[in-house]
Amino acid sequence: MLFLAADDVLEYAQCLTLVGVIMLSALQCLSHGARVYTVSHVFLKCDTQRSGFCRFKTPVGTNQAILFRHCHRSHHGNGSTDQNGGALACMSYGRGISARTLMKVLFACQPAYGHVHPLIPLARQLMTEGHEVAFACSPSFCPIVEAFGMRCYPAGLDWLEADAEKTFPALRGMSLPDQRIWWLSNIFAGAVAKAMVPDLVEIGRSWRPDVVVRDYWEFGASIAAEILEIPHATVGLGTFLPMEILKAVISQPIASLRLEAGLPPDPDLQRLYHYLYLHFAPPSYLPTQATVRVAHALRPLIFDKGNGEQVPSWVTELSARPTVYMTLGTVYNKVPGIFEALLDGLRDETVNAVVTIGHDQDPARFGQQPAHVYIEHYIPQSFLLPYCNVVISHAGYNTVMAALAHGLPQILIPLSADQPFHAERCAELGVARVLDPDNLRGAALRDALHAVLTDASYQNKAQRLKHEIQALPGPERAVELLMQLAHDKQPILTN
Repeated sequence: MLFLAADDVLEYAQCLTLVGVIMLSALQCLSHGARVYTVSHVFLKCDTQRSGFCRFKTPVGTNQAILFRHCHRSHHGNGSTDQNGGALACMSYGRGISARTLMKVLFACQPAYGHVHPLIPLARQLMTEGHEVAFACSPSFCPIVEAFGMRCYPAGLDWLEADAEKTFPALRGMSLPDQRIWWLSNIFAGAVAKAMVPDLVEIGRSWRPDVVVRDYWEFGASIAAEILEIPHATVGLGTFLPMEILKAVISQPIASLRLEAGLPPDPDLQRLYHYLYLHFAPPSYLPTQATVRVAHALRPLIFDKGNGEQVPSWVTELSARPTVYMTLGTVYNKVPGIFEALLDGLRDETVNAVVTIGHDQDPARFGQQPAHVYIEHYIPQSFLLPYCNVVISHAGYNTVMAALAHGLPQILIPLSADQPFHAERCAELGVARVLDPDNLRGAALRDALHAVLTDASYQNKAQRLKHEIQALPGPERAVELLMQLAHDKQPILTN
């Protein structure tokens, strides 16, 4: 493979000259009987800041590509920056122009907004840098992924997490604590993973990705990647269950999957997080030593605008009183009694209360509300949170991280899944008050609200976490790590 280097920035004419040099080199290689990859596409992009690059797509390996991007002579290697301060994901193949192999990255996720939203910014960053991206998930969830501009392969069970009781009727009537265990052992690591593995293997053999990226709760992808002998990365959703809990809950279904696939035993579940763990949360929220040896802390990527949503005009016209935002996400928004108790607690408070209940809920079922209470189906949090003072939620990862990214104190009512872990951690860090969903009363909410609004320590500690988040590397660094993984196919240990 030929890598070219230059001593300065490419101009338009130089880009064209480089095309000719590559074509001439190809002819010379052919004359000596060497294998040559045909140049099938040339893409030139140059702007007034001279941040242009030439990309030559070639069928290298698994239909990858070579990217030639210029850097100034004073900037070399990984982590260099351009004159505007933006990170360049370059590898040190020479001064001036750097070359790298582009990847095909297959994402696998559970069929819910809370699982796919954290993946979309990373997927888009990969696409921006020229890599190929595809998703694999439940057939019924594919249209949602495709609406975000992603290719999606239907795979595994045809189900939606928001309607899990239709597919898993055993959940009906089950207590929330019992559901937490059942979701992990019987759904995520059980029936869903079992159905996902063969489909992912088939997709992998036809599409031939270089790396598999899975959301934290998608266990089938790690098995499929191991069968395919492809490295895989895990995107953490803000928390990492202690290995003792994971082993107690999912070791048996994972062992069954490995046995069925002909893989060696892994009683300590080390293969689940063998290569790379992308930890999108501030280090103090979940120190890397509390996770695995391949964990890398990155800035949380908040994505919540997929269908052209706009902020309602009344949001910008709210009164000067404190604004409280309340949500139960897109899966647990149907838990009976929670919204009702919270609305009761806010009814007589001197606040602006903005409540989003989900596209599948009817605001009319809550009856007439006071003028300071606004009930909407959905408002992107990135639009709304700059106007807010407090966030009330079920302690889902996306909402917790969005609130911390805006430096906002929280009131958390953990219902199931990993929510109790988020709630406990936020309470330990002094950024939230936690309420018991089984004994939720309006008075308890009012007491918590008064505490987080009047005690400045909640906001001060939330602001410190906001600054910690802002200092973390962004999605560009995640792409660099995935490139390194695709190239080396070895675990990337934490520094």
